[in-house]
Amino acid sequence: MNKKINVLDVTIRDGSYAVGFGYTKEDVRAIVRRLNSSGVEWAEIGHGLGFGSDKAGFPHKATDIEQIRAAALPSGRIKLGVIGSPPVLNTFDLSQVARHLDFVRLACNVIAPEPLAAAIPVCKKLGLKVFVQMMRATSVSPKEAASSAKKLSQYGAEVIYIVDTAGSVLPDEVGEYIRRAKDASRVTVGFHGHNNLGLALANTIAGIRAGANFVDASLKGIGRASGNVPIEILAIVLQKLKIKSSINIKKILSAAEETHLKLYQYLPKPPASDAYFAFKNRDFFPHYILEAVAKELGLGIYDIIDDLASLPPGRELNLDDLGDVIAKHKRNENKIYKKIGLIP
Repeated sequence: MNKKINVLDVTIRDGSYAVGFGYTKEDVRAIVRRLNSSGVEWAEIGHGLGFGSDKAGFPHKATDIEQIRAAALPSGRIKLGVIGSPPVLNTFDLSQVARHLDFVRLACNVIAPEPLAAAIPVCKKLGLKVFVQMMRATSVSPKEAASSAKKLSQYGAEVIYIVDTAGSVLPDEVGEYIRRAKDASRVTVGFHGHNNLGLALANTIAGIRAGANFVDASLKGIGRASGNVPIEILAIVLQKLKIKSSINIKKILSAAEETHLKLYQYLPKPPASDAYFAFKNRDFFPHYILEAVAKELGLGIYDIIDDLASLPPGRELNLDDLGDVIAKHKRNENKIYKKIGLIP
């Protein structure tokens, strides 16, 4: 391949899940400096749940504003951005820091792209490159995902991501998602893979071969649950395949080691049920709620996943869905929710 691949690092944003949203300003500054010196050209910072989440009641050790200020490098070439979903992502708040950012990635459920119709043009007027993250893209067919990609391109999206949220697809399947999205949207397409089945790297390479120009990765693969593609491994594989990237392999290996050693004490091992989520092609988060409900019902986490897997693809989990499962087992949902702290 002669084309150059853009690798977008998500160590800070997606990786914040793995450290309980505990990154300090110093952590953010150090990671961005390491990425910049390693030749990484794109990095996503801010709260794992998205820009504005700290204001919405999801605390983070360092706020979005503090992270943006800490990440600023006067002479750095790395391009910085945040992710978010309206209305939690407030475009007025974003406008106050837009001069310090290069891009924004707006997130939507693949089955509901319409909420971004108004936000995309506003973000472009702020001078930001607009990416779109189609969450749970692989929970629907490639044709359905491509239909949403077409709408998003019409709204003005410049890069549209196929997101394997549950880490459930195989390399042969990724190619069809990428090709169809690219053909339908006529814009640049990216791929964000999760590692539930240990296939994030293989799927990312398949995505590149099918035409993805942007791919996501993180130092040591740190990310939500089973994590993402290890950026240092991706850099090596790209070189072996003679695919161009901007990353210096020795420097990114050092950056991965230094960051991992500093954060190791916080990193939990992903639950085994991540693989079962992928098997069922579903993504239910946060995991601890399912565990708590299963315990109260005297069931295993896999039984709860089986019950919820009957939901339509692309649906986000809500308390009504869990309530239906609880009612099926002839228990009172409100009593269980109160006991596990979901409602007062």
